Amino acid sequence: MSKANGYPVIKSGMHSLVSWRVSGVGQADALLVSVIMPVLNEADTLGNSVASLQSVLDASAWCGHYEIIVADNGSTDGSASIAKALGVRVITVPTMGYGSACWHACQQAQGGILLFFDGDGSPHPADCIALIQQIHSGAGLAIGVRQCPEPNSMSRAQTFGNALACFLMRVLWRIPASDIGPLRAITRTVFDQIELRDRGFGWTVEMQISAATAGFPIVEIPVRWRARAAGVSKIGGTWLGVMRAGWGILGKIAVVRLRDSFRDKQPIRYHCVDHCDAFTDLTFSETTHSPRKPL
Repeated sequence: MSKANGYPVIKSGMHSLVSWRVSGVGQADALLVSVIMPVLNEADTLGNSVASLQSVLDASAWCGHYEIIVADNGSTDGSASIAKALGVRVITVPTMGYGSACWHACQQAQGGILLFFDGDGSPHPADCIALIQQIHSGAGLAIGVRQCPEPNSMSRAQTFGNALACFLMRVLWRIPASDIGPLRAITRTVFDQIELRDRGFGWTVEMQISAATAGFPIVEIPVRWRARAAGVSKIGGTWLGVMRAGWGILGKIAVVRLRDSFRDKQPIRYHCVDHCDAFTDLTFSETTHSPRKPL
């Protein structure tokens, strides 16, 4: 099995899941990677995040061309100006919410691959390439799992909430999820078909559940996760943030569970890659799972 950056590439006999059309913006470029960066007051970290990501994408053979869209969700610290100075596209999203920022940016994106990347300095830019590889190899959704996060990169409340959400997905849908981390890539086809409704912190978990229950192939791969260099986390930085995120995620799980009780079930195709050297060949199937303990 081929590898790059140390990660196995999951092979699939499926046709490409990359869409050729983007609603509202005309013809999409199937090979273009649209990087979505939701931002709220990240002036201290955004410049380095964008510059380092540009350097990685420019050097990668897996990403021929790309666009970076910074979705400014009401910043008051000049984050938008910093992004513009680096030559990336900036859109203003007046409706507050993590999901709202991501959704509005997706409506403006031209690419057949959507890559979500936080601008707080926590995700490692090099790990984006492994996610893009998985999409090119047949995955509909590729999720970065924060398997070994740096100390202080996630609060205890975040770690517990993440584990609880994954536990509920395993119990309610038999989805062997191990993380609902924000670093992920999805094809435009899958994104358009799952029609995400959440505009808050339930965005990531709704994406995972909806893509899995619709039968799209999903893969998890381990990624690095760093403690933010500056600023305050919108989730773990305050108890109010923790409560809002927890309510948003658990509430969305309840809503989606109720919705799915009226829908036909599709086979779950979900692969969890624990160790980069653990597999010699992988193909997407309807029954093969590799569950992992939650964070």
